[in-house]
Amino acid sequence: MHPFSTPVRKPSSAPVRQPSSTPVRQPSQVTAARAHVSQLAPRDALQQLQVRTVSDDLQLGRLTWNVENIKYDMNIIACRLQNNSTVAASA
Repeated sequence: MHPFSTPVRKPSSAPVRQPSSTPVRQPSQVTAARAHVSQLAPRDALQQLQVRTVSDDLQLGRLTWNVENIKYDMNIIACRLQNNSTVAASA
């Protein structure tokens, strides 16, 4: 046999298998998400994307919680809200 020649295969007597199912072309999750986000107001779209990111981070173990830090942050937010409402009421 010549070193560059392709060997010829003999016909097989084995039956040809039929596919068990027909592949269905479906839109990807990215395409579906993009279509959904485009229907939202910019502020709502940003919120949806941030929620999705936090959810993904939690599922993948990239996000950890420290309860004391969360309590501290919540107290800061509560104080700011209280100060803003006090300023608005006095105006």
